Amino acid sequence: MFHVMTKVTQTCKEVYAPTSDYTAEEVEMFYETLDNTIKEVKSSEVLVMMGDLKAKIGDEKHQAIAGGHGLGDRNERGTRLIHFCEEHKLAIINTYFQLPKRQL
Repeated sequence: MFHVMTKVTQTCKEVYAPTSDYTAEEVEMFYETLDNTIKEVKSSEVLVMMGDLKAKIGDEKHQAIAGGHGLGDRNERGTRLIHFCEEHKLAIINTYFQLPKRQL
């Protein structure tokens, strides 16, 4: 265990997107709720968001959002996630590191 003293306030959100059993409208409602939640975070705070967004973004680099080590081919939900990250200036950090297949 460690303790970090800092003057930066972090807001951590853990999110889980609807599975493929849900309709596109329900997925869009999820993103609208997430959008509103993010807008509540103060601009002076650092936002850390973790979870399972049920999206494949593929291995294509995308500006400052995706690092090129995603899995599979980008699907519709992956495209939606990329656009959401662009809108909110978020990065998908786990795509910046190439992990061994057994850890994926």
